[in-house]
Amino acid sequence: MWLLKGKQLYSKSFIQFYWSMWFFYDQYRLFIFDCIDCIDCTSIAGIKELPDSIKECKSLRSIDISVNPFERFPDAITHIVGLRELYINDAYIEYLPANFGRLSALRTLELRENNMMTLPKSMSRLVNLQRLDIGNNDFTELVRMHLSLSHIHF
Repeated sequence: MWLLKGKQLYSKSFIQFYWSMWFFYDQYRLFIFDCIDCIDCTSIAGIKELPDSIKECKSLRSIDISVNPFERFPDAITHIVGLRELYINDAYIEYLPANFGRLSALRTLELRENNMMTLPKSMSRLVNLQRLDIGNNDFTELVRMHLSLSHIHF
């Protein structure tokens, strides 16, 4: 079951209908989407995808979906342009979508311990990025970022 505490959504137990129940009731949808600013799914093992409707969470500022077997980056996240913190560690992600640079408000990005080999060119648009952790991946090449890296903590 999900627990809405303040403006943060936490998972309480491992249930298969986690997202479907949250997004099922349209009459409450706008209220829920307007209230949530943080999603933490680290205590639910086994999430393989996020619903496309997560992009309606315009007030969302932080997402942590680490330690889940995603393999593919949830494309809907790139529509949450106000997102400031994104944690997808140990999630088997192989690549980021080409439009990842849409997340220009990102300040913290952790992609540690995935299967990524390269980063998209659009990463250069992450001008507010202050912390970047891409350790323990399979990088064969890194995209040359056209931004000052002096403000980023690795």
